[in-house]
Amino acid sequence: MMVLPLVTSVALALLGPAGGRGDSQDVAALRDQGLYALALKQAQALDDPTERSREMLEVLYHAGDLAGALGAGLTGLEVAPDDRLLLWRSARLATDLAAASAALDLARRLAREVELLASQPGVEASTSQWWLDTSAVMLEEALQLGELREQQAGARGRARWGALLGLVLLGALATWATQCSGPAQQGGRARV
Repeated sequence: MMVLPLVTSVALALLGPAGGRGDSQDVAALRDQGLYALALKQAQALDDPTERSREMLEVLYHAGDLAGALGAGLTGLEVAPDDRLLLWRSARLATDLAAASAALDLARRLAREVELLASQPGVEASTSQWWLDTSAVMLEEALQLGELREQQAGARGRARWGALLGLVLLGALATWATQCSGPAQQGGRARV
């Protein structure tokens, strides 16, 4: 019974409007049904490059391809560098993927765009506050991720130096042991 509406919605989504291009609502409907390949195909056919990138990001994200979703977001930001939605989703993905430098760059860009939004007259206070709060959280998470990456890099460096020092000490000990055992063995042979 459930198959007929699903088949109908897939067929309608593939046909799209008269021009065959579809819109973001078609993409969202396919995505919500878990038809990611069809949704991605529909998203790629969108005319507006910003909308296309947004929808591709969402489809890839929901399909579980976080790196692909981040790539779609970054591609969209090349076309629309101040798009808050792309900045927000891309910053979130970069943070989730532990791409510290990208996360920090995107979070800072988002914060700048949100400050511009908040300073515009006519923007609802609740909308402005939501964006301000969200960008502050994103920036804090990106900064923490950057600090964590620096700590990890420092720990790796210390571990390398410790391993190198250990090898040097082991070599010195082996050399000392060889030198110490040489004369003792020679003295023992001379007495026999």
